[in-house]
Amino acid sequence: METKKDFAINGRTIIKSAAFNVMGKIIPVVIGVFCIPFIIFRLGSEQFGILSIIWVSLTNYFYLFDFGLGQTVTKFISESIEKGDEKHLSEIVWTSLAINLFFSFLLLIILLPLVPFAVNNVLKISPELKNVAKISFYALVLAFPLTTTFSVVRGVLEGARRYDLLNIIKIPFNSFLFIIPLVSLILGFSLPYMVLFLALSQVFLIFAGLFLSVKSLPSIKNLFLINIKTSKKIFGFGKWLTLANFANALLVTFDRFFIGALVSVSAIGFYSVPFDAVANILTPAQSLIVLFPVFSALSVARKNEAGFFYVRIFKHLLVITGFLSVFILLYSSEILNFWLGNEFAQKSSLVLQFLTIGMLGICFSAVGDNLIKGYGRPKLLAKIRLAELAPFFLCLGFFTLKFGIAGTAFVWMIRALADAFLIIFINLKMLSLKFSEFFDSGINKAFFAVLSFGALMFLAKLFQGSLFFTFFVVLLVIAFLYAWVRHVLDSRDINFIKSLFTIINKNAGA
Repeated sequence: METKKDFAINGRTIIKSAAFNVMGKIIPVVIGVFCIPFIIFRLGSEQFGILSIIWVSLTNYFYLFDFGLGQTVTKFISESIEKGDEKHLSEIVWTSLAINLFFSFLLLIILLPLVPFAVNNVLKISPELKNVAKISFYALVLAFPLTTTFSVVRGVLEGARRYDLLNIIKIPFNSFLFIIPLVSLILGFSLPYMVLFLALSQVFLIFAGLFLSVKSLPSIKNLFLINIKTSKKIFGFGKWLTLANFANALLVTFDRFFIGALVSVSAIGFYSVPFDAVANILTPAQSLIVLFPVFSALSVARKNEAGFFYVRIFKHLLVITGFLSVFILLYSSEILNFWLGNEFAQKSSLVLQFLTIGMLGICFSAVGDNLIKGYGRPKLLAKIRLAELAPFFLCLGFFTLKFGIAGTAFVWMIRALADAFLIIFINLKMLSLKFSEFFDSGINKAFFAVLSFGALMFLAKLFQGSLFFTFFVVLLVIAFLYAWVRHVLDSRDINFIKSLFTIINKNAGA
């Protein structure tokens, strides 16, 4: 039987969980890097634009319609583990699954008639591909109940902080997103078939997730409890999470539909590929979804520790994402030209630069969102994101019509940065941290280190192809290590790292 000790919160468990999440992101990305050029070549830009919508639906949009059940399950399971309430674990899991199955099939009936309307009246698709698009979207909609069901199952593993087990099944599925279209094309299958295969792969996710959930929390298999009182509690928290997640997804990813409706479906590919590529900057931030159950558990009785984790993670995230962003900003054209050819370099280079800056804002918002939700304030988050929708959509429509995909990327960047500043301000209020305390923790030094790295990178680019280039590259590596050790880490960070090694050595000795 699992004990509370098995779910202890400390630096080691957070780093371990984040490391598994990073691997869960990087491995599929590497596979995608090699698969995407071949898929684009065989499908063409318009069919690839349709596939891009399908990808983002499977990985983002469909999760919006789980009524916040996935993250609600994560929060309540994490809190129940902290309290040692095993009976409540079973109630949370089975009540949430029952609610999800009912509403997901209800929404499936609603979504099916909307497919022809979207194809014929919303998206700009050439007449010869309308039938292909229609069948593909029908196949996509069939995956809807499967996706929302897995969202609940995933919430169980996240609440138990078993990100190792979660990524055992997420890595294959996220890899299938690229492998299935590639293999389908090689075998001669058309776009609708590859979408159907992608939908069926969700079945693997659900059964594997349920098996690993029972393995993590054996008590949930003993009592199939569906409790009305628990369902009210779940709805009370989940409704605001649903609004927050729905609004956030519209803000982050609905730009592709604007491009498809106002420019063309073929233009989506020139926007979505750099978007998905630069989204990998988010890998360190996305891996920190582990903070949601951590902040949820700490909110029960250990709020004083939340500030320590927030500040330290924010600081090191600034260095990691900042250094990656500087590299992409300076070499955006070269990266796209090497990977996808000259056409992408010409049409998507500026888009990539705007999106890179915006992704920095999304990174810091991701950490702050976990704090707000973990502290049980999804209503506040929902209000912020809903208030952003109208001005964002108005600006997005105007700039997309006037400047094309570059205008879309510019508006997306401005919104992401403004949201990040607002979320940081709220986080500091919640943690009772003054701005001076926040910056004195090393944030200012981390920011200066990123700027210095950018200056060296710029000089390195000026001397590219000469002996000086090698000199600057070596200097960059030294500067990175020196900045991190001397100007980013403080005494508390060093003691924190030493404690991790102490824990690891004790476990090794045991």
